[in-house]
This record gives sequence, structure tokens and C-alpha cells, in this order.
Amino acid sequence: MWEKDFEEFMRGSILGLAKAAAGLIEQAFSVGALTPEWWVTVVGGQVTTTVAGGESTVIDHPGMLNIIVVAMIPLLVIFVAVQVVLSAVRGSTAGMVRAFLAAVFSIPATYVVVGLVWMAMGATQQLTLWILRVGSGGTDGEDEAVAGVLGLFGLTYDAANDKILLDENFAQWEMASENSENGMIVVAVIIALVIFFACFVLMAMMIFRLVLILILASFAAPAIFSLALEPAKALAGRWLSMMLGLIMAGPLAAAVVRLGMAMAALSTDWVQTVAGMVLVFVAAAMPIFMLAVTAWLGGGAGQAHGVEDLREGGVRLRV
Repeated sequence: MWEKDFEEFMRGSILGLAKAAAGLIEQAFSVGALTPEWWVTVVGGQVTTTVAGGESTVIDHPGMLNIIVVAMIPLLVIFVAVQVVLSAVRGSTAGMVRAFLAAVFSIPATYVVVGLVWMAMGATQQLTLWILRVGSGGTDGEDEAVAGVLGLFGLTYDAANDKILLDENFAQWEMASENSENGMIVVAVIIALVIFFACFVLMAMMIFRLVLILILASFAAPAIFSLALEPAKALAGRWLSMMLGLIMAGPLAAAVVRLGMAMAALSTDWVQTVAGMVLVFVAAAMPIFMLAVTAWLGGGAGQAHGVEDLREGGVRLRV
């Protein structure tokens, strides 16, 4: 009799893991939105916290961007001073103009650039939802994505009853049916654990992307200030390439998931299940992948620019 109780326990575990995976997928697509609650940590504002008993406390957050801008003003002064000295030694009028413009416009430009980051995040979030929604006839891109990814694993979410249904046409869930042989349900549990882990990684990496964007936005000042000094201007290019890579990682991850949604009707065998896991992991890796791509592109562009500067200066390069 204990065997039946054990199998029922294992079936309950599978359904629990599947439902948790559905929740993680849904949160993964919604957490990528840069909401005012997240953004207040960068630009500052009022944060309302609710404590036990329903009482609320309002805290004025100064914003990390404002703190970093003030802290980096001495760095800006140093950059401008060094640029003025170098320009005076070289007799460069363009260098003097660079120092003057940086001294006047660096701080306002920092806030303008960070504002553009806010607008870009809003636009890419809409693009992400459109990618997930297009061609499906649905009105909610997140719901379509959740249903599509779950379909890859032979799972269906019954919204009316708030239940996860297992498609026993899939090999792994057939092992969890009441007609399966003893012990085969363990394989289904392992598959459910791997699916849960893949969805957890997807959500964690989307949060990782958002946190990195907030950190980069908070430290925009050193990058913008570096434009004052010609030898240090590469810092601004690195900052920009990282920010662009992270912003575009969201829509690209959605495109990968959309590819998985298109594969959901291909078959019900192990290939589709494994392909679904791979696609979820690939979507989760998009922030890291885009950081690597932008670093590679930025490095190549920087080397090409350096070679061009040497050629213009009359320096012969030996290959």
C-alpha cells in the first residue's frame, strides 16, 4: 500500500514543480520591465513601505545617480585640467574646446543619457511583449509566452481551475501515469526538477540583467565625465556598449522563447523536451551573451580606431 502512497506523493511533487515553473516563467517576462519602483533607486524619490498592521512609512531616497554625480565631480575637474594641459602642450584648439564643453555639459548630459536609458527600457519591454504576442491572436504577451514554453514540456495551464495538466502523450509524463510500471515515476520527477531549474535560471538571469542596468545607470557619471579627457574616452564607449547589450538582451531572449513556441507542435518525444530545456537556457544566457558580443565589437572597433590614429600620426606599424 505504501507504494501507492509514494507514487501519489511523487505525482503531487511533479505537479507542484510544474506549477512553480509556470510561475517562474511568468515572472521572468514581467520582471524585465523597468518600473518606477525600480527606477527610484537610480534617480531618487519617495519610497513607501508597508509594515505589519497596515501602517506605511515614506522614505525619501536620494538616488544613487545623484550621489555618484556629486562624488565624481573631483574626477571631472581632474579630467578637464589634464585635458587643458595636454591641449596647451600640443597646441590643440580642438582639445581646448573638448575640455570646455565637458566642463559645462558633462553633468546635464549625464542626466539626459540616463533619461534615454529609461525610455529605451520602456520601448524594449513593449518590443519584447510584441515578439511574444505577434501571430498568436492573444492580448497578453506574457500569458502567450508562459503557455508556449509550458507546451514545449507537455504542460498546460488550466486558468479556470488554477491547475497544471500533464500531457501523457509525452514520454516523461506517461511514466508518471497510474498505468506506468513501478519506479518509472522517478524519471518524471527528475525531468520536472530540471524544467523547474531551467525556468528558475531564466528568471534569475532576467533579474540579473535588470540589476546590471540599474548599476550602469547609477554609474553613468564616470563614463560621461571620461569624455573630457581624450585618453580616457574609451570608458564611455565601454559603458555604452554594455548598456546597449543588456537592453537588447530582453527582446532577443523573447525571440528565442518565440522560437520555442513555434517548436511546440513538432512532436511529443524526448527531442522536443530537451530542445525546450536548451531554448530556455539559451534565453537565460542572453544577457551574458550580449555582454560578450558588445565587448568583442567594442574591442575590435577600439583597435581599428587606434590603428587609424597611428597612421594619421605618421607612425609606421610593423605587421
